[in-house]
Amino acid sequence: MLQQTKPVTRVLLVDSDEVFAAAFIRAASAMGVEVEWYDDVAEVGVPDQPASFHAMVASMSTDPVSGFDIAEYADTYLPDLPLILIAEGEDEEAHASRWPESVQAIIPRSRGAQAILKSAINLAVVAEIEIPGVTPSQRSAGRSPRVQHS
Repeated sequence: MLQQTKPVTRVLLVDSDEVFAAAFIRAASAMGVEVEWYDDVAEVGVPDQPASFHAMVASMSTDPVSGFDIAEYADTYLPDLPLILIAEGEDEEAHASRWPESVQAIIPRSRGAQAILKSAINLAVVAEIEIPGVTPSQRSAGRSPRVQHS
């Protein structure tokens, strides 16, 4: 008998906050989502299989790298991947008027790991990135939140 595999969504997480990363990974595991976590974007390097990810979530404050640096990295190495930047409170950089194309949302960390994860999954669906088990009608039912501030 052939065993069916469960649909998998993969999220690339770049965040040096271990507590947040643990909460994000725990929420992802409960939702059947795989997370590949790195402390900073330099550790990610050039992904071997960028198409294996469905979304990227990254902290805007991983010194010395800025949110703009992370967005430019994503535009260069992961051009079709929706990117959510996590803002720390009233991050001045979050209010910049022009962001690279990869930035689909800026969400305050205070919204919590599970809400940020759900936004990443929704963005991947809206972007029509191939997610196993998600039909075209489910994709068209999604909404694109663009940039969010609280």
